[in-house]
Amino acid sequence: MRAAARYLSMPAVALAALSLAGLGCSSEGADGDGATDGGVTGDSTAAQPTQAAPTTAEVRPVALGEPSETYAEARNWLCRPDLADDACDVDLDATLVNADGSVELEPFRPAEDPVADCFYVYPTISGDPGDNSDLEPGAAELGIARSQAARFAQTCDVYAPMYRQIPLGALSSRLSGASGERGGVLGGDPGEVAYGDVREAFMHYMAEFNHGRPVVLVGHSQGAAHLTRLMAEEIDTDDELRSRLLSAMLIGTSVAVGGGDSFQHIAPCESTTDTGCVVSYATFYAGEPPPDDSLFGRVFGESAGHALCTNPVDPAATEPLPLQTYVPAGSAASTVPVDTPFVHYDGLLTGGCRAENGIDWLEVANTSAGAPAWPSDLGGRLSPQWGTHLMDVNFALGDLIALVETQAGAY
Repeated sequence: MRAAARYLSMPAVALAALSLAGLGCSSEGADGDGATDGGVTGDSTAAQPTQAAPTTAEVRPVALGEPSETYAEARNWLCRPDLADDACDVDLDATLVNADGSVELEPFRPAEDPVADCFYVYPTISGDPGDNSDLEPGAAELGIARSQAARFAQTCDVYAPMYRQIPLGALSSRLSGASGERGGVLGGDPGEVAYGDVREAFMHYMAEFNHGRPVVLVGHSQGAAHLTRLMAEEIDTDDELRSRLLSAMLIGTSVAVGGGDSFQHIAPCESTTDTGCVVSYATFYAGEPPPDDSLFGRVFGESAGHALCTNPVDPAATEPLPLQTYVPAGSAASTVPVDTPFVHYDGLLTGGCRAENGIDWLEVANTSAGAPAWPSDLGGRLSPQWGTHLMDVNFALGDLIALVETQAGAY
């Protein structure tokens, strides 16, 4: 099969994006970013309470240190350590599948007394109609939290708010009318509503839950874009907030460096022990590099800089390194049956940063040749412009968690 044939055309983006939720859902969910199947039952297309599209008048300005009435409600959080129905408190046991077909049980053990918190904002996942989603968690939101965020409990307490994001249908329409340019896609009133929720949830977290602890910001795609804005507007210019930042993992978005930088005071992580710094990358398979009109790996507008690419294994690395990949068992094309909800591949993929034609990306290469138990392809594609956006986080999930653990030890 030709490489291009493995991609989905832009009209199919909304349908493919459902598979991002599939990284954590056994029924078809909805996401603008993931893989397939995973274990959380439910249907993201089930009836949701209808609501009028929010306007900027509904964006609630909350100051630092001020609790939020909205996020004082437990129902508006996907994950929070004190919740009885914490969406991140799920079975995360994995099977380590070795190249020779042997397997090892890998029980999940959450940290007993983590020193840091992780504040997670999920990617475009909602299948809700209209310009903004509602705050009702469906199978899609539950699934993506399970797939991308929950495993961070190995090293931090995980906080993940619901927010009125720009959902799949609305985002697809915006991209279709953007002539391949991504700048401004998350702007306008719906973008303000989505960002306003993320900001409000973070302010509530700081007021009610942080208690002086270091915090890692973790976001993917739309979630990472809103966190990038939060960093620029609220954290970068505030000495106290910057001192609390352990790191920011802004995956699947473009952080500008080298001119017109996204942040004035917060630098890219340059080693595994750097703290108060940024990790960012977008993935593309080896042999399928980003095209000139790529939606990722480049900066938009008038910036003279380029997009940050950080190797999640070791930010100091100049050569590709083996990745620790975690995928839901139902989505893994392994030839070895497993009984755990997740599969762990140690070194199935390698990742290394590349730069070419003004685009910077994490090139992911598959090492499965001659390894009968390892899949030759983990998917994750949407279109050539999107690369393997759906799998950005899961390709290197174990490495991101290990990096947080090392940073926490160095804080």
